[in-house]
Amino acid sequence: MRFDVNAVLQKADLLAYVERAGGNLKKNGDRYSCACPLHFGDNPTAFSVYQKDGRYLWNCFTGPGCGGGDAITFIQKFQNLNFKQACEWIMGGQIEDSETMLRTAQERLRQAELETIAAAQREDARRQQMRVEERHNLYHANLASRQWMRETWTSWGIDEGMQDFWNLGGCDDFFVDGEYHTPTLTIPVENTDGELMTIQHRLINPKNPKDKYRPDRKGLHAHPFLTVPRMGYDGGIIWVMEGAKKAMVTWTRSDVDWQCIGVPGQEMYKHLIEKLRPVASRVIVVPDPKAETKALLLAKELNCRFLELPQKIDDHILMTEMKQDQLYKLFQQSRKV
Repeated sequence: MRFDVNAVLQKADLLAYVERAGGNLKKNGDRYSCACPLHFGDNPTAFSVYQKDGRYLWNCFTGPGCGGGDAITFIQKFQNLNFKQACEWIMGGQIEDSETMLRTAQERLRQAELETIAAAQREDARRQQMRVEERHNLYHANLASRQWMRETWTSWGIDEGMQDFWNLGGCDDFFVDGEYHTPTLTIPVENTDGELMTIQHRLINPKNPKDKYRPDRKGLHAHPFLTVPRMGYDGGIIWVMEGAKKAMVTWTRSDVDWQCIGVPGQEMYKHLIEKLRPVASRVIVVPDPKAETKALLLAKELNCRFLELPQKIDDHILMTEMKQDQLYKLFQQSRKV
């Protein structure tokens, strides 16, 4: 039997299916969120249902065996069916018995747990190898003999003293995804214990100007860049923005007890919610122009300050030759959401 996919999706009720699977959906702006019902997650915002082009879609941000898609894909995961069976389920309203549903959900959970453990082990091995090789020190040593690296960092608003403070560096020839070579500038990213988590490569000649960053080792996850790692997610004022470079430039104009956090991509904003909730009154979120959605959701969740600028904050700081007192005035002028 063949199915008209559009007809199947028109009949489908993704919100109802999620709730039937055990999801306790709550409306959050223009989307719905809950803990993932597919792998029994406990993060109340990890599973999202949203509309695109008039159709509901879903995504799980934490379960490695879940993924995302439309109502058909959700039924495939929920009921452990293939595509054809999922379409039949939707059109016929079939419901598996509760015992079978529980068993398949438990199987998904076990598989997700195994995949999570395996992925973590692989990442730990890559990270350990990176530390043993002390690659961040090798890249930093390049600054002494590659003047273009020093000059580029300086042109971006980070003087030589701060380049040494953050152990910034560069690589003459970095192989990107097995496809092409490019020089890069490098940023070591540490956790709150001062432990190296990854090295971020800023590609000098990216194929896509919007795709400029890569980890030193494929498979290493992105982590927020903390300008003062030992301070963690705290400080007199906590600035949150997209990108380590912006965080560094902002911190050079900050008070010593301020923290600047560079978020590696918009999807990472949501992972900061619980870390920043205890200090929300001191948080200010500064999005890139025309890329405000995820940053605004973080600000709304925290009920913290939100600052919209006509240009990226590092460009704004450099163009206006901003000093510390002027940066504090920006904080005061920001609005709460």
